[in-house]
Amino acid sequence: MAKNMVSDAATTLAGLRQTHLSQSIIYARDGRRVTLQASVGQTVFETVDEEGFALSVEARDYVIDPADLILDDLTITPQVGDTIRETQGDEVTVYEVIEPAGNPCFTYLGHRAQMRIHTHKIDTEEE
Repeated sequence: MAKNMVSDAATTLAGLRQTHLSQSIIYARDGRRVTLQASVGQTVFETVDEEGFALSVEARDYVIDPADLILDDLTITPQVGDTIRETQGDEVTVYEVIEPAGNPCFTYLGHRAQMRIHTHKIDTEEE
């Protein structure tokens, strides 16, 4: 019973996030695109370089409903090299999906009700 309550709460919160705290983005792979609603965030990853120095890697994250990530009628999971386009005013910023500091390029949240995709900025374009 408790597990269903937690899962139901995670689904409800994911829906509220998508409705009230999200913006439209374009997710692309190999020329195929899908428009999604996403919340923007960030994650800082700690790592050590080859010389033993501590490094912080900051990723721009997009939290989406994984059921919305559909290309060619198939639900997909993010892959390194996929891109996300975010429009703000007259400017489109392009982000690339990455594996920051050796971590996976995405993680599931809230009983898989949401997915956090890690990216970094690669380009800016005029709309």
